[in-house]
Amino acid sequence: MLCTSKELIDKYVCIRMKKLFYIFVCLTFVNCSLKPPVNIWERTKETNMIPLGSFIMMHDDSIKLQKLIDEDESILNKPDGIGNSLLLNAAYHNAIKCTRLLIASGVEIDKPNPFGETPLMRACYGNNFDIIKLLVEAGANVNVMNRTGSTPLTFAIDGYCIEIKYTGGKQDSLYLPLEKTILYLTSKGANVNLKGGEIQVTALDMAKHFGASPIEKILIGHGAIE
Repeated sequence: MLCTSKELIDKYVCIRMKKLFYIFVCLTFVNCSLKPPVNIWERTKETNMIPLGSFIMMHDDSIKLQKLIDEDESILNKPDGIGNSLLLNAAYHNAIKCTRLLIASGVEIDKPNPFGETPLMRACYGNNFDIIKLLVEAGANVNVMNRTGSTPLTFAIDGYCIEIKYTGGKQDSLYLPLEKTILYLTSKGANVNLKGGEIQVTALDMAKHFGASPIEKILIGHGAIE
């Protein structure tokens, strides 16, 4: 049966519309594929010229972080200008929600910076107990050493005792938060006699240096050699 002119035109238009739709879909896919990667350490006016990753951690903005991870998963282990990962920044800023999100997203738990410092070490230095627990439960190494031989235990004692020293505090009760951290780390297998690298200092040596007698007692009770 022969087609009329109108039927031929309708068929031609239909074919053209299908081709145009196909081209539109292809171009949309290409544009999405060519989307530039997320610059997680970009400095902008919106972040007060603070690197975006650090700004997010300072505000513990897990919603913004999730959005960026969805756009570009490669940011998970991408270091900043000095080699600190997102997780290390989160540990430093005590960003609990962001830490949970990063762990759930499959970030490297023990990824060190160029100085050998891990996220757990930075959390210990700030005595950020909730972060410490999250990291250890996710498999963080409690006996890792940085380039100078410091461990999570010595980081915890150093960071906390320096703060007490410069605030002029001497009461034993001031050490209670640190005692909680030390007891937790030792319960998870932290070696109280571990030393290495350049400084060759144990956790007990560090506690004695600062005159932190409550911490000395705990370490000796857990087998520290005097």
